Amino acid sequence: EFASDSVAAQGATYGIELGEAETVVIDTPGEAVLRTFTAEAGQAVTLFVTDNTIAGVDLTLRDAEGTIVGSLFVAGATGFSEPLTLPDDGTYTLSVDPRDENTGTLTVRLDTVPEIDLGQETTVTIGTVGESAVRTFAATAGQKVTLTVTGNTIAGVDLTVRQANGSSVGSLFLSGASAFRDVMTLPEDGTYTITVDPRDENTG
Repeated sequence: EFASDSVAAQGATYGIELGEAETVVIDTPGEAVLRTFTAEAGQAVTLFVTDNTIAGVDLTLRDAEGTIVGSLFVAGATGFSEPLTLPDDGTYTLSVDPRDENTGTLTVRLDTVPEIDLGQETTVTIGTVGESAVRTFAATAGQKVTLTVTGNTIAGVDLTVRQANGSSVGSLFLSGASAFRDVMTLPEDGTYTITVDPRDENTG
């Protein structure tokens, strides 16, 4: 016995720049689109989709050897991935592959994740519905940290601190101008992320 899998027709491949929004149009059932970019080993990126009209679409990030670094499935108007750490220097490929015979358009943006130092303030602006923001910081096992937010204009927003494997270390929800999260003990040496994720369609 054997099974055959359908293979999406590949559209033209274009290069994109990190931080730049790219509109992708897929108007032929079975078509997939590829975009390439260059990056450095250890660089962290997020994947943000807006204005999606495709009923179900997979976005997959691969390194130069074709190994999957991360993926995102989107069925609604927007989608956002947690940080993806790129393993090597070189060229990466992002494929946009609608499921079934879906067609439509979307706008995609790959953003580098800014790194901050403990004790350093950073301003976060969320200007697009469905968008999240991420910052990274380095720390050591057993280190204790607190989280302070000021100047907030987002009606409701979650902030989550995660270790490298994605496990949550602590979180904070706020809807007012300021908030404070008491001591969190970091479990290991390495890089941590802080995700700022507005609820509903909030921006600010």
